[in-house]
Amino acid sequence: MSRIFIWIGLCFVSATAGAQNNETTLAALSPEARALIEPALQAFKDIDRDMAALDPPQNDSERLIRLGRSDEAIRQAYAKIDFGLFAEDERVPAFDVVYAEIDKRDFQNQETLKILLPPEGWFLTNKYGAEAVEAAWLVVQHSVRMQPKLMSSALDAMERFLTSGQVDKNRYAMLYDRVAMMDGRYQKFGSQMICYRNRWVLYPVADLDTVDDRRREMGFEKTLSDNVSTFSARVCPADWTGKLPPGSQLPGPGQLH
Repeated sequence: MSRIFIWIGLCFVSATAGAQNNETTLAALSPEARALIEPALQAFKDIDRDMAALDPPQNDSERLIRLGRSDEAIRQAYAKIDFGLFAEDERVPAFDVVYAEIDKRDFQNQETLKILLPPEGWFLTNKYGAEAVEAAWLVVQHSVRMQPKLMSSALDAMERFLTSGQVDKNRYAMLYDRVAMMDGRYQKFGSQMICYRNRWVLYPVADLDTVDDRRREMGFEKTLSDNVSTFSARVCPADWTGKLPPGSQLPGPGQLH
């Protein structure tokens, strides 16, 4: 499975308010805005069709892999939307329309994953295989909007198996940071960016002087500075409205503090 990590859940406007409201919001967009999001909306339908046409999965590993492929295909379609091309007053409504469709599919995938969860609380590589476990992690990492408690429970379960090698420490680190961010705590590894004034900025990190040491230990290939600079020029649609650690401030685009 190719890997794409998009921090799109961390714009955090609101979860979908229903199909009728979404249709109303879509109708209110300008023709230009509708044209910019239509390829993604059509791609979501195509993904649904393609997944439905597959033969029944043979086992739980295959079920997980399909969930992950659906999740990733949805993110790839979304990532092609350039929010810098929208009129400023249409970025949030356009985001809401697209993300209402993503939320529906995410929730279905998360509910399926919860049914598949083993008694120990997480999927171990020696039983399910690396691709299936990676797929499960993608679904959980993207439960930030619809079922954040799923992230917390998965993180607790992953931590119990971290030293055994049955859990990818890099994936654990990314989920750790995301749960910390959702709780309004400093992240530890600097993996999470949030949208602020239509630019991606780094969510506050604890102990910045040693963060690159922690990143190397957990398998991150880039330094924090290099990772942040990757996102500094990108336009994001809607400001983060979650909590910040007490006394913290957001850095500017491309900055660490």
